[in-house]
Amino acid sequence: MKKVFKLISLIVFVVFVSLSVSAQNPGDPGEGDPDASIPLDGGLFTVLLSGAAIGIMKLIKNKKVN
Repeated sequence: MKKVFKLISLIVFVVFVSLSVSAQNPGDPGEGDPDASIPLDGGLFTVLLSGAAIGIMKLIKNKKVN
């Protein structure tokens, strides 16, 4: 019963937080350069590298256990 209560509480909390946080209205969608590219900087590389490292660590750990 406690697990169900915790799960419901977590869901309610996430819903209320997501409802209160919203993006700003960008204004007229016709404004700006339509050919502008998405800035891909070192942050994307860091996230991909971190994900790969975590995946490799989990694979190694699972092989040792089995």
